[in-house]
This record gives sequence, C-alpha cells and structure tokens, in this order.
Amino acid sequence: MLVCKQCNAGFEVTDSDRTFYQKVSPVFGGKRFLIPEPENCPDCRQILRLQWRNERALYQRKCALCDKSVISIYAPDGPFIVYCYDCWWGDKWNTLDYGRDFDFNKPFFEQFAELLKAVPKAALVNYAVENCDYDNYVNESKSCHLCFGSGYMEDCMYMDWSYHGKDTLDCSFNTNFELGYMNVDCSDTYSSKFCQDCHNVSDCAYSFDLRNCKNCFGCVGLRSKEYHIFNKPYTKEQYFEMIEKLNDPKHAENIRTEVKKLKAKHPHQASRLINSENCTGDYLQNSKNSHYCFEGVKLEDCKYMCDVFVAKDCMDHNRTGETELSYFNGGGGYYRNTLFSAICCDFKWGLYSFECMYSKNVFGSVGLNHNEYVVLNKQYSVDEYNELMPKIIRHVKETGEWGRFFPPFISPFAYNETLAQEFFPSAKEICLAKGFRWREPDKRDYRPQTVKVPENIEDVEDSIVSEVLVCKKSDRNFRITAQELSFYRRQELPIPDLCPDQRYLKRLALKNPRQLWERKCDKCQSAIKTSYSPERPEVVYCEQCYLKEVY
Repeated sequence: MLVCKQCNAGFEVTDSDRTFYQKVSPVFGGKRFLIPEPENCPDCRQILRLQWRNERALYQRKCALCDKSVISIYAPDGPFIVYCYDCWWGDKWNTLDYGRDFDFNKPFFEQFAELLKAVPKAALVNYAVENCDYDNYVNESKSCHLCFGSGYMEDCMYMDWSYHGKDTLDCSFNTNFELGYMNVDCSDTYSSKFCQDCHNVSDCAYSFDLRNCKNCFGCVGLRSKEYHIFNKPYTKEQYFEMIEKLNDPKHAENIRTEVKKLKAKHPHQASRLINSENCTGDYLQNSKNSHYCFEGVKLEDCKYMCDVFVAKDCMDHNRTGETELSYFNGGGGYYRNTLFSAICCDFKWGLYSFECMYSKNVFGSVGLNHNEYVVLNKQYSVDEYNELMPKIIRHVKETGEWGRFFPPFISPFAYNETLAQEFFPSAKEICLAKGFRWREPDKRDYRPQTVKVPENIEDVEDSIVSEVLVCKKSDRNFRITAQELSFYRRQELPIPDLCPDQRYLKRLALKNPRQLWERKCDKCQSAIKTSYSPERPEVVYCEQCYLKEVY
C-alpha cells in the first residue's frame, strides 16, 4: 500500500498496473524509458488533470491578432496571449516561431511554463460550430448558447457533457435527446423534463430510473409502462386530467417530495453497468475489463477513467475520446501512445504537451497544428529528435519530474475556474495550502431585478427578454433570451429563478460521487462495490437482485 503525497490517503498499485506502465513507457533508440509508479492516489491524480480544463469560466477580451472582441476562457488580466477562433486556426502565425532549445541547466516544468505563456491560446476550444459564440469544448453544433463539453447539437442552451440532441435546455450527461429540460444521466429521450437515469422515454417528468416508458409522471423504477403517476396506473383520460393540474408550478415541491419517498422505497442498482463485462465504476456502457471508471462508453482494459468515449489500454484520463495506449491525459481526444498531456486532439506519440492538434512525435510543446518531431515548439529532423529525446528524459528523471503531471501552479487556470472545483469542491484556504492557484471573482455591481416574474408562463410578456433577473441563490444577474422564452412557452415551463450556473450545480448535485465503497447487497448480502456509500439511506441491490426486482 502506497501513501499519497498530496492527501496522505493509502492507495494500491497492482501488478497489472505495473505491466501497463511498462507497456506505455516510450522507447527511443531501442531503450524503454520506464514510467515510475504514481506518487498520488487516483483522486488526487484526477484533481491535477482537471485543473487544466476550464469549461465554464468565461471572460470578454480582445483577440491579440485581429483586435476583435471575443469570449474566452482566459481572463484578460492574465499573462496569456489569446486569439479568436479564426485567427488561431488561420495561417497568419506560426507556432514554431516560438520554439526554443531545451535547457539542460533548468527543470523542464520551468521551461514549459515559459513556453506556455509565450504561445497564443485559442480563446475557446470549439470545432466545426456555427452561431455558438458562448460555447466551449463544443463540436459539430449549431445555434447553441452556453453549452460546455458537448457536441452534435442544434438549438440547445445550458448543456454540459451531452451529445446528439436538439431543442433542449439545462441538461447534463445526456445523449440522443429532443425537447428536454433539467434531465441528468438520460438517453434517448423526447419531450421529458426533470428526469434522472431514464432511457428510451418520451413525455415523462419528475421521474427516476425508467426504461422504455412514456407518459409517466413522478415515477421510479418502472419498465415499459405508460400513463402512470407516482407509480400508479391510470387510464389515458384520467392521466391527462391529473397532469393538467400537476403541471401547475405551485405543486413542484410536493411532487419532488412524493418522488423522494418512492426513491427511498425502491432499490437502487449498485452500479449502472450496461452491456459491460468485468467492470467496476458507474454509468459504463459496452465496456469490458475496466475498473474504477465513471461515465464511460466502449472502454476496454482501462482504469481510472472519467467521462471517456472509446478507449483501449488506457489509464487516468478525464474527458477524452478515441484513445489508445495512453496514460494521464486530461481533455482532448484521438490520443495514441500519449502521456501527461492536456487538451490535445489527434495527438500521437506525444509527451507533456498542451493544446496540440494533429501532431505526432512531440515533447513539451504548446499550440502545435499539423507538426511532427518537435521539442519545445522547435522543429527537428527524425534522427535529431530520436537522439535528443533520451537525453531529455534522463534530465527530467534527474530533476524528479519524469512520471509526474504538470504542477498545478503553472496551469493557465485557477482551481476555482476549472472542473476540479466542480467535482472536488474546496475552499480557497485549502487550495492555497496545497499549492493550487485561486482566482477571486471579478467584482461586479449587481443590479436589482427589474421585473416581477409571473409564476405562470402564460402570463409572461415578450418584454422579459429585456429585463434583468436576479438568481435567488447567488444574487447574480441573468437574462432570458428570446430562444429560451419560446422554449418555456412551448413546454409550459416557468421562468427559472436560478441563474444557469446554479441550475448546473443543482443537476451536478444529483449525481453520485465518483468513488466506490465496499458494502453488502441489501437483498442477498453479497459483497458489492458501489458509488452509494454505506452511510446513505438508499436500498442498494447487486445487479442480479436489482434486475429480478424491476423486471
């Protein structure tokens, strides 16, 4: 048992882990340069990676190349040069112009930090988007607003980690959706709202753990049902007569109370593993031989992966896709034989790099685009690169940096700007004591609300799009857009009293922590690993007992 150098928690490195480290260790000149065992526990390793991904903290500033006003994830008072989307991807600059020789008299991380500040950054990390000026980490989408870490969407707003949908607002961890609102961990949904862990459902609301259902309201654990309210069947006529009354916003809290009672009675599956074999974690689909993984699709022989689509022989990744034989990467995708990198795409045989695209055989570089055999943004020949890399690795070993991820104090972002704060929330004093950076919120003079919002959407006037609203929890100002108002009217939803960020945090709080506990199945007493801690009140069943209960 090892002891984490960050939090002092004990953690295990298995023989299969050591075999993996050897397998992905780079080879130069016929010699394999072994990656050492990690010095931090899986959670602390994840926190290090997440500090390099700012999704939601947005700022207004100028493009340093064309002077256009842009929205950016980099604060204007920071040390970084920022280009707009068109300029960063354009041909008016060359990232190799920032190249420099490797200095064997200085630690590598110190040299990388200098390069990181020098090379221009993309204001937002988007790809193939149209009319998505306020989105970040979004791809193949059109006419979306304030969406993050998502893709293949149209006419969506306030989404995060959701893919393939349209005309939907305020959903998290969703796939294949239309006309959804405030749904979490759902797939294949149509015209549904306030649902969690519901799949292949339509016209459902305030429900949990439904499969193949339609026209269900306030239900828990149903399979292939229709016209149910609080798990009780009704005729079609009775159902719609009652729904008309229940849709009144004044009943919302009572509805949630009834659903909470049903959830307390209904058994919960220890882990949501769909079509998966020999896996541990939660919300895994079509995966095998993967352990301590969360929110993954098509994982094979993986470990410690979170929010990952398609990976094979990988360990320690967050929010990546299409990866193979890679270790300790945060964000990006299409990694092959890549180590200790962040926010790269189509990146092969890369080490210790940031925001590099369509490049391979790279070490310690920033902002590359279709480059090869590069060290610290300096171009080398194949032979020069292969001769230099062993010398660099030996130096990085001597400085004690080899096998460690980038230190958090050189990240472009403060802890509370990143996903680290969202999944591992911490106070300023604790972060600073750990050596993490912290950014004080920008001082703003918030305005008082300029309109009294009617409870019923039918009474809301068009002029509300010009009014200033105040979040009842954070006191921050927010506005309602015309697109948003149209959606609320069509779906008969009230105007929200929370700002988009608070609505997001409310959805995130519904999810279980990304941790596993040992406990007993409450039915058969067999040993299980689950994201429900033993102290929680839910009734938790193993997979076999759960399936017998719901089918």
